[in-house]
Amino acid sequence: MKKEVGSAEKGLVWVFVALAAMLALSALGLAGSFSDSTQADFDAGTYEGTFYNSTLGAVTLTSTRTEGNYTSRVFDAGASVNWTSISWFQGTCYGCELPNNSATETGEFAKPANMSQNVLLLHLNEGSGATSFADSSGNGNDGSCTGAACPTATSGKFNGAFDFDGNDDYLDLGNPSSLNNFGDQLTLEAWVYPTDFAVGNNAPTFIDKDWQTGFSFYFKRSGGNKGKLSAYLVTETNSYFVQSSTAYSPSKWYYVVM
Repeated sequence: MKKEVGSAEKGLVWVFVALAAMLALSALGLAGSFSDSTQADFDAGTYEGTFYNSTLGAVTLTSTRTEGNYTSRVFDAGASVNWTSISWFQGTCYGCELPNNSATETGEFAKPANMSQNVLLLHLNEGSGATSFADSSGNGNDGSCTGAACPTATSGKFNGAFDFDGNDDYLDLGNPSSLNNFGDQLTLEAWVYPTDFAVGNNAPTFIDKDWQTGFSFYFKRSGGNKGKLSAYLVTETNSYFVQSSTAYSPSKWYYVVM
């Protein structure tokens, strides 16, 4: 299973990832210019898994989709003209990494990402042959691997990613204090690409920490729940388990959050 980026945060915070966003589409001819910049303008085009969000001023994905398309209306100049430029303007960042060092983003995201409580951020861009994986949260929770346990570098959703074979590939982050004592508030998220839910000996797992008092985030690998996104959190006083109502399909990128 490919994994690209993951983070863990204390508390509840807003995180926005722009999968697709468009503020304006314009065409410039010798006689004038045409543009899409309002609800009515964009509604003259065709949506497929997308919609125009007037609050954000952007074309965004519907809540049930991980990909989609938007086709603009035809711009008719009404005469024979020479087009000098045709372009579209992206108002929010596509493929930007989350801010490092617990910073608060100010310029790229429609809802600025506040990473002030972030305790782990793995971009997984190290490339082929890597045995050390940097924690960009500023907390120094770097991961490492040795020998056959190291994943293989591959292409990611945006930049690089790593392919874990489902048998013995894993990254070890040790047991740092900043990854303990979350209480009842914890957010885990990652970009993942499951190649096969039943490959290898283990469930496709994104992050796992101690069965007794810890957490795990993974896909079910067999039976009637195969392919369902699952997570548990166990504290000293309570335990929690959640599972998606529908199963996911392999060989697709998913942005998953618990």
